[in-house]
Amino acid sequence: MAINSSKAFLFAAGGVAVVAAVAYGSGALDPYINKQNPPPTFDVVRVEGNGSIVVAGSAAPNAKVEVLNGGTVLGSTDAGPDGAFAIVLDDPLKPGDYTITLRSTAG
Repeated sequence: MAINSSKAFLFAAGGVAVVAAVAYGSGALDPYINKQNPPPTFDVVRVEGNGSIVVAGSAAPNAKVEVLNGGTVLGSTDAGPDGAFAIVLDDPLKPGDYTITLRSTAG
């Protein structure tokens, strides 16, 4: 069986298609396909003995960032041009269990 240029082309095209499918399926192309804003992330969460909390992290540039406990907003701020933010809660939390999450809304 001889190899001609059309068989070589089809073999190479099939290889490229497989590589593209694996890259897409693994999420390697997500930064290029989805130009959405990144989700907010915690870098620092500091809880003092009296219940006061400081939360710092990063989000999309100039996004509004909120700290939530369930559906209750505990505090909010605007991220800077580089996406960095810090929130100091006004009211200390009472002793108990909390599930703290971040929510951001880009302009």
